[in-house]
Amino acid sequence: MKRSFVLIFALLLVLSGCTAAGARSGDTSGLPVPAEPSPAAQAPSPAETPTGRGDGLPEETYVFWHGTLYVRDYLRFTGEEERYVRFADYSALHLLTPVGEVRSVDDTALPAEELCAYMAQVGDRLYTDENGVLYLRRADDVLYAMQPAE
Repeated sequence: MKRSFVLIFALLLVLSGCTAAGARSGDTSGLPVPAEPSPAAQAPSPAETPTGRGDGLPEETYVFWHGTLYVRDYLRFTGEEERYVRFADYSALHLLTPVGEVRSVDDTALPAEELCAYMAQVGDRLYTDENGVLYLRRADDVLYAMQPAE
């Protein structure tokens, strides 16, 4: 009797070892299947990813000038550590021509009227350089290069 008990125990031990080995090799037939994550728990697609603002609007500076919507060009000053330059530093090397200033700001929608801006200040000045590039000069004397929005 004692011998048969040991034999049954050894048989169960061997069988449990086979199940564990199968689980390590990728056979999950003896393991519980995890539940599928709920759609709410899945990561959003890039198109659904928020922009950082609660309303989903972009965190970019925009200005409407000469019938065109312009957006800040982050790549213009890539050699600069902060990706912008001071007005005095840039104007010492380039001919900047004043072309107007921001007349109104609407941070709830992208601008569609002449000299209206988004994420800027009323009174910020607009300039073009010798190459026709548009620049926005903020009140703190920082100069943003602008490019036509796509």
